[in-house]
Amino acid sequence: MSKSFEHNVLTTYRSLRVAMIPLLLILVVATALESTRGTDCLLGSISAYYHTPVRGAFVFSLAALGACLIVYKGNDPVEDVLLNFAGFMAFLVALVPTTVDGSCPTKYGHVVADANTADAVRNNVLTLLIVSVAFLLLYGFMPRQVHRSTSRRGLQAATPDSEEHEGWSGPLATWFRDVRHRKLRLAGVLGLVTLFIVLVELALFIFWPDTFKDSAHGISAGTMVLGVLGVMVANAYSFERATRAADGQPSNVWTNRYGITAGATIAMIVAAVVIFRSGRHLILVVELVVIVGFIAFWYMQTRELWFYPTREQKSVVVDHVALRAPAPPQGVPSGRPSASGRGPVADGMAAATETTSPTESAVPSRPSRSDVYKAL
Repeated sequence: MSKSFEHNVLTTYRSLRVAMIPLLLILVVATALESTRGTDCLLGSISAYYHTPVRGAFVFSLAALGACLIVYKGNDPVEDVLLNFAGFMAFLVALVPTTVDGSCPTKYGHVVADANTADAVRNNVLTLLIVSVAFLLLYGFMPRQVHRSTSRRGLQAATPDSEEHEGWSGPLATWFRDVRHRKLRLAGVLGLVTLFIVLVELALFIFWPDTFKDSAHGISAGTMVLGVLGVMVANAYSFERATRAADGQPSNVWTNRYGITAGATIAMIVAAVVIFRSGRHLILVVELVVIVGFIAFWYMQTRELWFYPTREQKSVVVDHVALRAPAPPQGVPSGRPSASGRGPVADGMAAATETTSPTESAVPSRPSRSDVYKAL
């Protein structure tokens, strides 16, 4: 692949990763501004602000976030399934409003549900289903069309997929392939579960539209939160495998940065349920905890993978540095990967090697994969 192509792919990943943080912040900022406008009063959930001036920001944020989650390619099949599911649920949360919250009668006493809510839900959700089918058809049809076009001209197109991991072999490559196969099986199970949830909502929409109008928002919001938490936990396992498992070191997924973030988020959700179980702001607190936790997680992942599209591609570079390059005596090489994300800049390692004394070089040692991964 050309350098310009790699740069464009990496730039696209960076833009998607960075964009999701302000899209989440829109929900918090818009809600905070509206809550302090005039009489200070908090509704019971962020979704309840759909019936206030926040509606435009609420729908825009969730719709854009849902598109980003679906378009973004996860680090492994499990994460990809959960991202796609959370993204689709975000669309339903935006299109199917919750009921009017009466928590602030002095401020929103005049607010009632739109008279055309049922018609709006019917039209908007049906539109979502139609364009979703159109997307799936286009996504499946386009490769076949390209293949027929190239075959008709007697050409064989070399695609990025066919060149994946070219020249990368050895025990580590075999280990990654085994991991991928295990993740594919788990992704298949999760795919069936998420498909079942979508089909249940589809059945409600078709056969029991009133029930769908009243319950789809809660179902979609709850399962979206579970999908987001699943992405955080999946990243904790993925990061642990990338940094430790290949070295044969003991693995404890809940002690790395993603495991701690996911665990803290889940613990705070449980604490909120215990503390606010009889309060009207329980859902609001849980929503804020999930948003803050996901922003923290997504910021760390964006920083970790700034020079790489996925964690597996970063591992290729780490493998090259840890297993092939000489290690400097004072720690991990300071070289940065190139902008394309396919190889490290080795000038830092070369400089460190030049300053190594004969005594130090007599007993060569390599940094652990964990140290190299975290340094890059």
